[in-house]
Amino acid sequence: MGRVINGRYELGERLGAGGMGSVLRAHDRKLDRAVAVKLVHVEQAQDEVGRARLKAEARLAGGVHHPGVAEIFDYDEDDETGAPFLVMRLVEGETLSQVLRHERTLTPARTMSMVADVAEALAAAHALGVVHRDVKPSNILLTEQRAVLVDFGIARSPESEPLTSTGTLLGTVDYLSPEQALGRSAAPPSDVYALGVVAHHCLTGAPPFRRETAVATAIAHAKDQLPPLGDDVPDPVRALVASMTAKQPDDRPTAEQAARTAAALAEGHSQDAAPAPREVGAPALEDLPTAVTRVRPRRRAMAVGAGAALVVALLAGREMLATEREVPDVVGMSVAAATTVLRDEGFAVERQDVDDPRAPMGQVVDQTPDASDDGSDGETVELSVASGMVVVDGRALVGSTYGQVARRLEALGLVPIRHEHENRTRAGQVLSVERDGRVALGSTVPVVVAVSPAVAKAPAPATTQSGSRTSAPAPRPAATSAKSKLKGKGHAKGRKGDKKGNGRG
Repeated sequence: MGRVINGRYELGERLGAGGMGSVLRAHDRKLDRAVAVKLVHVEQAQDEVGRARLKAEARLAGGVHHPGVAEIFDYDEDDETGAPFLVMRLVEGETLSQVLRHERTLTPARTMSMVADVAEALAAAHALGVVHRDVKPSNILLTEQRAVLVDFGIARSPESEPLTSTGTLLGTVDYLSPEQALGRSAAPPSDVYALGVVAHHCLTGAPPFRRETAVATAIAHAKDQLPPLGDDVPDPVRALVASMTAKQPDDRPTAEQAARTAAALAEGHSQDAAPAPREVGAPALEDLPTAVTRVRPRRRAMAVGAGAALVVALLAGREMLATEREVPDVVGMSVAAATTVLRDEGFAVERQDVDDPRAPMGQVVDQTPDASDDGSDGETVELSVASGMVVVDGRALVGSTYGQVARRLEALGLVPIRHEHENRTRAGQVLSVERDGRVALGSTVPVVVAVSPAVAKAPAPATTQSGSRTSAPAPRPAATSAKSKLKGKGHAKGRKGDKKGNGRG
């Protein structure tokens, strides 16, 4: 049984993790139902901004009632740790980031189906004045029925209090809108832009504006043209993705319009596709504030100046971009290679050795946070690294058949070596396993198994010259000194006269 929070929510396996906390499967004892619990990391529990974000998520997402949004059931604080937590509908499925990691791309039809579902959810949120601000593959769950949008942790509404300092940008830089990169607040068109970039990622296998640094990526969103889609992508799908990722917010469709068009394209009704957007070629960098900002004339000069100042600051490399990056997938790499990749991406690394028969020594077998989860600069990624060792419990194997023991040892990456010992009463059973505790992968393990004594055949009766047969002499009983004696560890207690083992393998 896992830990129980506040006497009600029994925690189970971890479903995902990010910079602020983890999401775990749980059982609501009071209502006898499966739920998901989002816990803030204990070390972050005293961070007032983090606590405020989780509470804001409960309020904002809790007000959006749509099958494409994970419903919020409860918000509370852990009686033991004081850390806040959310309880929400358990959505069974994989994140889009996990699917892309396995399949790399989606077909145009699957992509449009996902876009339609997520855009519907965004439309429901936008109708209530809620802007998600962090639409990305790891926040989209794919179930058998539909795509579901999760994690409203940095969402905002017109009534929300700012939870960051002025000039700080929130979101994941790979899907950041041009207006956010230029210092403007996120609005519903920003969510549509992010979803359009996600669609492009699904169709090509990579985020279209990713560069070597977060700053360079943000600038690319603002100034670079969207890379062209492949020839296998139908023209109506190209048109929708292009319109959703237009540099100017007013040139993008609403979430509701995008949902309707994407649904038609997913079903093959290309005649219902959205018209191609107006020309959205990349403007010169010095023209960016004018190109992406539409404000009333009396405020235009201020907006242009603020946008230009932010671009200059980004180019100068100032730390004004507090965005998150997805954690790289390093499972399967050597620990040295994984450490290099993570440190190059700005993450710290901690290592713990684990006994895992499936991997050679030094290979990464697990990581926390998971690949594609959110991670911030300097965050620690914990690597579970195969030790090259496995644990053998010899005593637990005694009494099984040799076949059972051999399969268990082989599954641990060990090589069983059979040794036989005559023991009529325990024939077929393993009497001892000669290794115990931690053993190096590939080691040989002697296994002593009981067999029935061989029955001596009586010699054929001799024939005399007269033709009569004589009886063969009765076989002499075996001398006691000829009996085999068990030696070593891991022996079970035998019949009277056998030497007693210590029960350890």
